[in-house]
Amino acid sequence: MIDLLPRLPQYKANLHCHTVISDGKWTPEQVKEGYKSHGYSVVAYTDHELFIPHPELTDSTFVALHATEVGLDEKEPKSNHNRVLHLGLIALDPDNRNNPVWNRQKYYATYFNRDYVPQNCVLDSSPDFWREYSHEGINKMIKAAKENGFYVTYNHPEWSLESYNDYMGYEGFDALEIMNYGSSLDGTDADDAYVYDHMLKGGKRIFCNAGDDNHNPRPEGSSRFDSYGAWTMIVAEKLEYRTVTKALSEGFTYASTGPSFRYIGYDPETKKIHVEFDPCDRVFMLGNVRRYRSKFACDYDEPITSADFDAFPDDGYVRLILIDKDGKKAFSRAYFVDEFLK
Repeated sequence: MIDLLPRLPQYKANLHCHTVISDGKWTPEQVKEGYKSHGYSVVAYTDHELFIPHPELTDSTFVALHATEVGLDEKEPKSNHNRVLHLGLIALDPDNRNNPVWNRQKYYATYFNRDYVPQNCVLDSSPDFWREYSHEGINKMIKAAKENGFYVTYNHPEWSLESYNDYMGYEGFDALEIMNYGSSLDGTDADDAYVYDHMLKGGKRIFCNAGDDNHNPRPEGSSRFDSYGAWTMIVAEKLEYRTVTKALSEGFTYASTGPSFRYIGYDPETKKIHVEFDPCDRVFMLGNVRRYRSKFACDYDEPITSADFDAFPDDGYVRLILIDKDGKKAFSRAYFVDEFLK
């Protein structure tokens, strides 16, 4: 059996988070406390534009990933009619103090709250990076972030008003944010799986993740409370910064709003994908073909917890979707057939 999602510990992570340092309402410490109380072990602190490490928040039960969210509008002045581009950047190494694609003249003063910017804010002496809303300009941003040691996520494409002709021209990022819980509370479809398939069918080899994009303006219990709604599960040997980011960068992850994958593997003898998961109502396997494979609980009169699906060379890639009895979903990353069909 070739392990695609191995049987290792799984760590619940929010990879998209805002605090009082930018436009959120919780302090970094409050974020840690709240997320830990709901079973999370990892949070990437992606405050707008400022790359601020939080090593003081990491301990044996929690990893604070050093991160930022950077973006730009297609034109000035800013408007809700404009297309925008937001990238989530996560430092792969905890000692990384690079501050890619920042601009002290234009973006430094845009979002942050001066009362809460800590002393360890990374304000290096690198030249100002001038961003341009074009395929060439955005690809330069992605390249610069990668060269500076960051894992790069393309965030909330539908909320950003971007379309096929926009995102198909972007190159080099690691993952698409397939679900964004915060934007779903604004009325935007939280499920950007169709964008993921567009990119995969267009030849892009990327992973997918999910996050809350929480700002916490409303109290827990409110129907518009924007935490704990979508997350990334990171499958890794231990809860340690570099081990977590290594698993993230190698695609040992899946995205969820409820159910969990327990194992995904490929059996070379039977030529089948074997998947195990929490009790669910249905499971689907999709690829780059009009060949849909599924298993439904109604055919067995009880919830299902495993499935086996044929895999073929012309699938191009396969990805799995779980749906539980409440309609909540989990998405695997895309597995490209040349990774396991030899």
